[in-house]
Amino acid sequence: MRRFTYLVCILGVLFFITSCSSMDTSRVKKVDKAAVAIVGVEKHINYTDDFEIPQLVQRLAQSDKFDLQPIAENLHENTFGVYTEVMPFTLIPEEEVIETERYKNFELYNEGYEEATDGNSNFITVKNYKKYNPSGMLQGRRAKLFEAMPDEAEAMLMVGLSYKLFQENSMIPGVNKGKIEADLDIRLVKPNGERILTINKKAESDNSMKVVLDAAILDPDKIQPLVQDATDKAMAKAEEFIQDNLSD
Repeated sequence: MRRFTYLVCILGVLFFITSCSSMDTSRVKKVDKAAVAIVGVEKHINYTDDFEIPQLVQRLAQSDKFDLQPIAENLHENTFGVYTEVMPFTLIPEEEVIETERYKNFELYNEGYEEATDGNSNFITVKNYKKYNPSGMLQGRRAKLFEAMPDEAEAMLMVGLSYKLFQENSMIPGVNKGKIEADLDIRLVKPNGERILTINKKAESDNSMKVVLDAAILDPDKIQPLVQDATDKAMAKAEEFIQDNLSD
């Protein structure tokens, strides 16, 4: 019994550690120049097993009325105007990264690769940033992406935002109440693809929406305010973490 209790405690600690932001402080502070490689928002909303809505979610992602471009622009502004202003390194000017022939002509995936499997077809960016979703990108892919960075870059910054619809308990049969969780992920990566800084902040929307037979997911007017609310909270959490842990 003691062994079982001990094992449960160890697993709990490991889960807590792996779920939090992480940072190799000494290595982050040694970085002099970094380049922003990716800034974007995933339009395809994930969902918990409480909902059986794969086709509805895909239709929402393809809807012009579900507009996440303003959120992508806000994320871009925060990346250059809030997050990196207090980080202990200098950003290489944006045009010296994404406007170069090296970056423009770079292809992370081989010809014929189904980009949709990585969510890239629904990844919303600004300017000329590549539509590569950093979520779930393995170290080998990150190392390959670093090849598109300027020679003076010592590290590469990837910023991505994604969402999940989850169920809030409802007493009415056939009616689910759904909330949105925003997941903001900021990663600082070395040329070998190793992450030396991971900031992962999640936040839930205050309000919820009724999902009758799961059809409300098709209504951008109902889900967009929840997305915005959760986004604002996640961004605020990231800013607080950066101010507390990375400012000089």
